[in-house]
Amino acid sequence: MKRNIIVSVITVILFITSCVQKKDVVSLDNVKEGPIYCLVFKYDKKLQWIPLDGNQSDESIKSDDIKSKEGKAKFIEYQKKLKQLGYNLEITGILDKKTRKAHDDYITFLEKNKNKLDLPNNR
Repeated sequence: MKRNIIVSVITVILFITSCVQKKDVVSLDNVKEGPIYCLVFKYDKKLQWIPLDGNQSDESIKSDDIKSKEGKAKFIEYQKKLKQLGYNLEITGILDKKTRKAHDDYITFLEKNKNKLDLPNNR
């Protein structure tokens, strides 16, 4: 008899715990309605998040092509270049988190050193 009561209590506790945990995961109380953003990639600029209008599609945003075969091959070459420059990324042909960070760091480096890199041309 004691065993059945203990098993019942443990089952109820586990059930209540799982319900509470599930509520926390599914709860979307802080979601707000707002604009939809599209990530724009260009080889010569930092990544930008551009808001889309309600009737605008992400294909209408001008971004460098990295989805076609030719674009993917060019993007893989760009990733290899970043890797050779010492950035920590994997050459996958996909714009992942590490590639985004390396790209933004590289563009920042180019912007900071633009004057130093252009010195021979200015003489």
